Amino acid sequence: MLGLGVSFYKIGSPEEAWNPVKVNPPPKGKFSKEEILSSGDGTAVTGWNDSSGNRNHLTQGTSVNQGVLNNGGLLLDGAETPEGEEEVVGDHYDFTSAIEVSAEEAFTLFMVLDLDSVDTQTLLGTGAESEFLEIQTNKRIRAKIDGGQTSQAYGSAIFPTDQKFVLTFQRESGATGNFNVYIDGTLQTPSSQQANSGAISFNVLGSRGEDRFLDGHIYEVIIYDTSDMASADVTRICDYLKNNHGI
Repeated sequence: MLGLGVSFYKIGSPEEAWNPVKVNPPPKGKFSKEEILSSGDGTAVTGWNDSSGNRNHLTQGTSVNQGVLNNGGLLLDGAETPEGEEEVVGDHYDFTSAIEVSAEEAFTLFMVLDLDSVDTQTLLGTGAESEFLEIQTNKRIRAKIDGGQTSQAYGSAIFPTDQKFVLTFQRESGATGNFNVYIDGTLQTPSSQQANSGAISFNVLGSRGEDRFLDGHIYEVIIYDTSDMASADVTRICDYLKNNHGI
């Protein structure tokens, strides 16, 4: 039986530590807790650096749209209306370059989350409502891809609140484009398998247009595309994230 600890994540020589950047193909973006830009707990997060090597950083220059560093993660407060204002605002961050996934191309998203709500919580979106990926309810995930909305339901609640967990969303490559959802590394069985093989272009974390802002903590984000990820790599990344975030 494998023991817990750093040795589980080593390959090659003992000094060569494994991490998700070593997966082939490598990630398009990796945002770890160590790369959150803030002056300390409880203070504004001005950005989140990409450690994948692609330099596709997350930025937010408007203070009212910035989350805060809390408990080692990025805390987003969902939608709010500032005192004396009529416009609804919300915390969110913009990618330096859009995450572009071609039609029939694989896409896999890993996120370490602790949500205050599971009602229309946008994970990735755009500056408009044209494309997004969201947790719609505690037992439904929804994506709008290439103009088509696809909602995949589960027989019972799979998305928790007030609990840290690893979410994996996978869109398979090819004409089918099947959706797969893992919670803490366990594949969930939907009521009916849904699919969408269209092109995706995400450029915002935590918002769909100017609504449906995410409410809760994000501790880590890793994004892959191009080709299907081996199930062993999905498991290894989930185990890495669980180990790294005490899940």
